[in-house]
Amino acid sequence: MNDVHVSDPHHVPETLISGPVNIKRMGGFLLITLTSARENVSEVFAGKQKAEVEAIVVSRLLVPVELASQLPELINKSLGNSPPPPRQN
Repeated sequence: MNDVHVSDPHHVPETLISGPVNIKRMGGFLLITLTSARENVSEVFAGKQKAEVEAIVVSRLLVPVELASQLPELINKSLGNSPPPPRQN
């Protein structure tokens, strides 16, 4: 698939993924649900100092299994020998 021309005419924005990720197999596809952890907006607007953090679904990707099987190799190549960043609590 490397010989396919890639374009971005709609300038699709990047999405921050900072919460839990879930992967479910659906036949020949993987459904990857991505979330972002953030403070409960109702509590923030109500003035609560320590709002509860919740995970909000920000994207669902339906990926053919054949393509999904390439993801670990691509991720490992991108990371190289870099140490993982420190984990934030």
